[in-house]
Amino acid sequence: MTSFDSKALNRRVWLVKLPKSLAEKWNTLPQNNVELGTLRFGDTKMDGSQDISLTLSNIPQHEGIPKEFSFENGSRKDINMHVLRLDDQGNPIGIQGVIDREIVLKPSRTQDVASILKRETLEAMKPKRKIVEVDVVKDKVGFVKPIAYTQDYLNKQLQEGKRDRLPKEHVLNQLFKAFEKHPYWALKDLVRTTNQPVTYIKELLNEICVINSRGPYKNLYQLRQDFTQRTSMDID
Repeated sequence: MTSFDSKALNRRVWLVKLPKSLAEKWNTLPQNNVELGTLRFGDTKMDGSQDISLTLSNIPQHEGIPKEFSFENGSRKDINMHVLRLDDQGNPIGIQGVIDREIVLKPSRTQDVASILKRETLEAMKPKRKIVEVDVVKDKVGFVKPIAYTQDYLNKQLQEGKRDRLPKEHVLNQLFKAFEKHPYWALKDLVRTTNQPVTYIKELLNEICVINSRGPYKNLYQLRQDFTQRTSMDID
């Protein structure tokens, strides 16, 4: 029986919490010996902690997520935990160290985070494919032309002044582009810009915007901070 190795009993290690998207990417790595990124140690902050940042390496698993992260102190204090080393069967065979500090890894670039959040929101709103059972007619073969919202169709809608509801994903893209040009919008102007029904636009704005209740932009819509100034992501 292998003896328990306690040589590293007093070695100090950090407990680092990763953003959910980054943790999912790292869990899909095909092998162990992969360069994940570069750590940079900067000046000491006012609270005594050191300015540390992480730049992810350029590998396929890092596509679609922020590349720059900062280390921030977590809320947990006096963590009385040890990190154990396990064998192939999952049995503890030694101590790797004692957890000295909780660190939260947060994206540094606001623009990257906002664009990724927008893309994830649009992706989540896409209708899921469904399998529909139909009756089979023998000795007949044909093709059904799918309904598609092509650019010609959209242009025709605009020319005829119609305000049929277009796909949610398409209209959300229009709204995001509008707020990239101007941060504040009146409802009537967004209705005119998207050429969509008022009730439909209000429904979508309630999902992604807030209304200013005071100040010079009173009663105007602006994107929620989730989409414009988000500096952190969901933590596992």
